[in-house]
Amino acid sequence: TTIAIYFCVVHSYFHEIAGKTPFMLLNKEIDTPSKDNPDVIEGSRFAEALYQQAKQNKFFEVSINCPGGNVVQSTNILNAILDLNLDTVGSGVAASSGGWLLLAGNKVKMYDYGVFMCHNSHGGDGTDEFNHSIATMLAARTGRNGKPQKTVDEMKALMNKTTFMTAQECLDEGLIDEIIPTPTANKALF
Repeated sequence: TTIAIYFCVVHSYFHEIAGKTPFMLLNKEIDTPSKDNPDVIEGSRFAEALYQQAKQNKFFEVSINCPGGNVVQSTNILNAILDLNLDTVGSGVAASSGGWLLLAGNKVKMYDYGVFMCHNSHGGDGTDEFNHSIATMLAARTGRNGKPQKTVDEMKALMNKTTFMTAQECLDEGLIDEIIPTPTANKALF
């Protein structure tokens, strides 16, 4: 049934680890699963899982280690993150649409080893419109840590040249709120 499917989807993305903030893990390419590409996260299902989990928990984060993917599928997740006012954590590579999902967070944190990447969408009808929309959203999500907010044209310039940034560069540019330092030693989680 539908309820069972949503439970399975939420359960597979949601994680609770002692001593850590509960989180939903976005750790694969975002696309529509197919015979040729079955191991992806479907944006509409992940978005629905976010809404379902928000009904259950008072607070959780979205942990992002994602190479990006389909713009339409990614926009489903974007809408959920914005609607639910969720915090995001860059837990590795947040590239392409994974990068703009990271910046969509209410509070945005990144591990010190994390990498952010933004670029223009590729091919198809409406590419210029998609790029303008993405740059507009990205600009609106900057200006953190007392840094000036980026303009749409500044974000388009970063996208035009395919920009990679470290966590420190993201902090310095006002794209994120906080850097999470790498732990100096592994600690038992359980």
